[in-house]
Amino acid sequence: MNEAFINEDEARIIKGRILGEAVQIMFKGAFPGLSIDKLAVALDMTEEEIHAQFNNKDEIYLEIQKRGFELLGDLFSQVAAQNISPREKIRRMAVVYVSFGLENSAYYEVMFNRQGPKYADYKETPMEPNALAEKMAALQVLVNVETAVREVLSETPNAADADIWERVIRGWMLLHGYISLINNRTLQELEAQPTDLLEGILDSLTSI
Repeated sequence: MNEAFINEDEARIIKGRILGEAVQIMFKGAFPGLSIDKLAVALDMTEEEIHAQFNNKDEIYLEIQKRGFELLGDLFSQVAAQNISPREKIRRMAVVYVSFGLENSAYYEVMFNRQGPKYADYKETPMEPNALAEKMAALQVLVNVETAVREVLSETPNAADADIWERVIRGWMLLHGYISLINNRTLQELEAQPTDLLEGILDSLTSI
């Protein structure tokens, strides 16, 4: 395939195929299992064709992360813009997050549960700008939640920033644990109605 004859739409489709296959490879073998040659074989492409879209596997990995967080950020922003109470915003963001994790289980596992490099690993390397873009996309997701929590706690005397951040992280840990246990089918072995547990988690998140 001659790169000179690929238009923007075709390039977007090719990138999508590469990213989709990379997710599946990392889902099975984490970041160390990802390589350009594995992608080429799986996609019936040449390594040169893949390099025409991405410089290396780190760029592929960071693009996967960034796109996932951008999608979550967009979904959270839609909730944040709704004319509803801050507590209801927190609840709906939690539902959106759980739905994302369950409906895109492989993608979620790669984003949160598969061992991979973090921003600190890319500092002072050529990939630092890409890693920073991914980190900022991830932080924007938390900013939407933090804003809603801050609005709820605005009526609480002496509510410090540390308290707000702790509540955000604690809530994320609860939701992440629920998603992970559902995705690996552990919770279904223990609970006949795991969705009932989710309702309890949602109630606890909005009772701050």
